[in-house]
This record gives sequence, C-alpha cells and structure tokens, in this order.
Amino acid sequence: MSLDGGGLSAAVRTNRPARVALQAWPTPDPNAVQRSPWVATNAADVAKMSLPLAGTPEQGWSWRALVRDPSAPLQRYVEDVVRTVPRRPAPGRASAFRFAFGCCTVRTLGPAFRSLMEDRPQFLALLGDLGYPDRPNEWFETEQDYAGYLEHFSSVLSQNLMRPILSSMPIFAVQDDHDYGADDADRTSIREFAARAFADLVPGGVYPGRNYRSWEVGQAAFFLTDNRRWKDPEPGPFQNDRYMSVLGSRQRTWLLEGLAASDARVKFVFIPMTMAWYWSRTESQEVIGFITDHVSGTVIFLSVDEHSCTFERYTPRIWEFLASPMSNPTKHTTPARSPAVIWTENGTGPALYNVYGVVDVDTLTTQTCTLRLMREDGVQMHHETVPLKTP
Repeated sequence: MSLDGGGLSAAVRTNRPARVALQAWPTPDPNAVQRSPWVATNAADVAKMSLPLAGTPEQGWSWRALVRDPSAPLQRYVEDVVRTVPRRPAPGRASAFRFAFGCCTVRTLGPAFRSLMEDRPQFLALLGDLGYPDRPNEWFETEQDYAGYLEHFSSVLSQNLMRPILSSMPIFAVQDDHDYGADDADRTSIREFAARAFADLVPGGVYPGRNYRSWEVGQAAFFLTDNRRWKDPEPGPFQNDRYMSVLGSRQRTWLLEGLAASDARVKFVFIPMTMAWYWSRTESQEVIGFITDHVSGTVIFLSVDEHSCTFERYTPRIWEFLASPMSNPTKHTTPARSPAVIWTENGTGPALYNVYGVVDVDTLTTQTCTLRLMREDGVQMHHETVPLKTP
C-alpha cells in the first residue's frame, strides 16, 4: 500500500487469477465506506487499485481488499483483513512527524524491521537490494526469470517481520542493482524480467514507464529516484555526452524542476546510490549548484547501497544521510572523499552494524529536522539536527 497525490493505492496479490476491489473508510467512521471498481489481477496475480478520495490527510484510514473468483460470478466476494493508514499532516501544514528508510537486506529479514515499528514512522522507504535475488547462496537460489523474481520479491514481502509494516503504514519502494538482476546494473544491463516482476508486484512500481515520483507530507516534499534504470554505464556512452549520470537526463530534469517549484520548507531526495561515493563529481556539483541557486529551503539526500553510515554537509542547507545495510553481514569502509563528510560510523574502517535511518521533521515547534541513525536493535548510534530556515 502506498499514498500519493491520487489518494490510497494498493497492490493485492492472490493465489490465482481473481477480480479485486479496494474498500476504505476513515477509521473513526466505518460507515463512510468508499469502494474502487473491480480490477482483474495481472500476470503476477496482483491487482493494483486506487481510491482517489481515500487516504486524505488529517485522519487515519482503514482499508481492505475484496476478492472475487471470476469463474463464480454469483459467489460472494471474500473480505481480506483490515489494514490501517496512519493520520498524516496535510500538505503545507506546520506539523511534526517521523519516517524511516533503509535498504540492503538478505532474503531472511533481520531485527531492524521489528525495531523500526517501535519508532512508529509515518511511512517506510525501501531503497533497493531486497534479498539479492541475483546471488544464489547455500539456502536460496532464485531462478533468473520473471517467475523466479516474482516469487522472490513476494516471499520477502510476506515474511513475518514485514507483515506488520505492510498492515500499518505506506511503503515507497524502488529497485537497486541486485533487484534489477545484475551487480552494478545500469540502463544497458538491467534485466527486463526483473524490472517487470518488481513493477507488477510492488505498489508504485512501473515498467517500462517512469517509476520516479514525488509526494508531500506537511511542510516536507519527497522525491523518490531510481539510480539504476536510467544510469549511464561507467565507461560510457553518456546520454548527455559529458559525464556519467546516475539520474539520466529526463529524471534529472524532473528532479531539479520539482525541487525548484516546491515551496516546502524541507525537501527530501531518496537516492539508492549515495551521492558522496557513487555519483560522478560533475553531476553532484551541478545538482548542488542548481539547488544553491534555484531551490528554497533545506534539501536532504537520503542514501543507501554503500554498506556504511555517514553524514555529509555540503552547505548549511544541503545535507546527505547515508544509512545501510538493514540486514547484511557484508560491511564497507567509508574513506572521506571530501570535506563534506562530518561523521562516519567507524572512521575509515569497515562499518560495524546493521542499521536503518529515522528522520523527525518538526516545523511546528523546534523548526528542525533530526536525522537519526538507528542500530538494528533500536539503539540510536548517532544523530544530526538540521535547523530549518524560518519561513
């Protein structure tokens, strides 16, 4: 389930072809029920639906799926379990709320997924490497085809540690390289069946069309980018004929224009590839320069993929917070590449822990944004508080 400008969106998987409808109501008023049209499941046995008027802010919502067997049209539909959507601030309203993000988990989810529930985030952004389906190990081997990736992603999303998350908050998910079927994948090496399996299953997923998107909560704007499907190969050719881009020309234009047009006090950009280590210097400098000249408020990049944790301050109002992995024994080092790095998890040595990121936005009282690095057991490792410019 996800939320966007179109209201409440959900992806419901059944165990065979079916017709599915979405039913939703404000939690305090179960009589105010809205229902979507009936939708047939796709090749993944998933029905993707939306209710444009549901999920409106300033109140919590409850929802469930209604499932009908198309071969028995006179048989009553089956009602799925009730799930909830937390109350969230309306766009533009001064408020205080929290969200979480992370990436990089082996197929068996770890305790980070349990701990983040205790933080009661508004939503969770999952930024890729969901189980490493391209890499066989001694327990699991994913068939390298559409059916194999579909079952892999479905098995991860149906695990006991994931179910409470999917039942109580929106998720915003995007693929990274291993989800696309190849380590260090770029626009020339992603595997179509992997892209299609993710898009058919996950709310908000789209293939082959545009999968990057934006939304607002309170006085914060959010931009979710894909850094693999549109990325140039490292040796070239480069789409812009100048430098390797992780965003690609069209996505980059969308992002910069969206940032410039937004009057939100703080803008968050989710980037599956950390800008401090994986972007070309030219692209990062051009993006930072554009923000400096054309974008109001504070901009914070929330990044993953590099298995380590750092905080970067590029300017007083442009930051990056790198937090990964959520559940992976492989850890990386974080040698300082620039003076922007103000903190690393273990100096220049290998990272030590599985982690996730939590962000507290407060435009109501403290006028700050607090970036909190959380260990998988729920213990805070470090935080940075970013003051927000008074409007």
